[in-house]
Amino acid sequence: MFNNYAYKEYNTNSLNSKINSANKVELVQLIYENIAQRLMRLSVIAESLVKENNYKLIKEKTELVQKVLTIIELGLLAHLDKENGKDVAKNLETFYIASISAITQANLKNNPQEFKKLSNTYNAMGEAWKTIKIWQNHWFLPNLWYNSNKKRLRK
Repeated sequence: MFNNYAYKEYNTNSLNSKINSANKVELVQLIYENIAQRLMRLSVIAESLVKENNYKLIKEKTELVQKVLTIIELGLLAHLDKENGKDVAKNLETFYIASISAITQANLKNNPQEFKKLSNTYNAMGEAWKTIKIWQNHWFLPNLWYNSNKKRLRK
């Protein structure tokens, strides 16, 4: 029991540390990873519920669905910068609304394959944000080079 508690505390502290030190791109990536993990857990629960109704699993599934929907609505959808994000923000808004609908349908139908498909989609989105992070980290290198050599270019 103590080891399980210590493990949970370690994971919580590790996640909090990641969140506190993350920039905006890294936060979105962490959110996508978290959603993907929860959706995969929902897939496993739904698969178990196909075989046998279990009150504890039904309760866990209900809580997980509520958490995932809240994360998407309040953590992603509510923070879209539609003014500056233009088409990207509009496309993300469409994706988030569609995924809310798909999660709700998967929950109502207890469809493990749909939860797994959604999990894979959010994993792929997280990977895309990793690419953005890489570009973001390298984005300023050419600008620094240009600024440091600006005087030479003017001569």
